[in-house]
Amino acid sequence: MWLILAFLSAFLLGFYDVFKKKSLNGNAVIPVLLLNTLFFFTHLFAVYCSVGKRNIERRFFVLYPYVWMGRT
Repeated sequence: MWLILAFLSAFLLGFYDVFKKKSLNGNAVIPVLLLNTLFFFTHLFAVYCSVGKRNIERRFFVLYPYVWMGRT
């Protein structure tokens, strides 16, 4: 019984893989990911330049001590 289920699973996974590749044929996934990464880092660089290194470090990398019942 398990052998039949293993072959059925392999067939269905192959079927899924073939149709997934067929559906992505001609799709612009890679250029969209490249442009998204480029725009993200451009925006990040602009924010970094406009705010300044020290302000970013003070603003984003501050760790406050956890206080539990008035004790640190």
